[in-house]
Amino acid sequence: MTLLDSGTTRERPDRERTPGRAGAGAGRRSLLGDDRALSSVVGKTLELGLLALYVGLLVSTFYGGVLPEYRLGAAGSVADRTGAAVATDVEAAVPSTADVGVPADAGVQSVTVERELDVPGTIRGDAYRLRLDDDSLVLEHPRAALSRTIPLALPASVARVEGAARSGETVVVVVESTPEGLVVRLEGR
Repeated sequence: MTLLDSGTTRERPDRERTPGRAGAGAGRRSLLGDDRALSSVVGKTLELGLLALYVGLLVSTFYGGVLPEYRLGAAGSVADRTGAAVATDVEAAVPSTADVGVPADAGVQSVTVERELDVPGTIRGDAYRLRLDDDSLVLEHPRAALSRTIPLALPASVARVEGAARSGETVVVVVESTPEGLVVRLEGR
């Protein structure tokens, strides 16, 4: 519309009046209307859905494959260290006189040695059992992959090894002399 000098208006024929935006999109629904608020809600909902999917995949990957393998590997290392430490402590508890030049029958009447061992209460959350059997230390765990057998290097003066203890107890190595020789015993108190 154009304003004329006399105060009247007239229609300009070169422009048509259409609702919404003028130009190429005239006659279509406008994107500037109320519908565009819905697109941000849908976008955020899709973002949250993708985030939940991503977190779900990470959790299932870690708890389904990566973490159990890591936990088993770490528990295997703890079982190895525990077995080696207990075997070393058992071997160190046995008195030896051969390396200092004292003959085996040099008047020693009896020997009694008690040594408390420091062992973890559980391996991978499960209690285990330690036992001495046939000149070796056996760590028995409910999971077979974590059980260990460690040979002991004991002097010839040791007649036998025996005994067992459970984790969680105070584990003690007792060495006593008998007429046959030394007896190495593992006890739980």
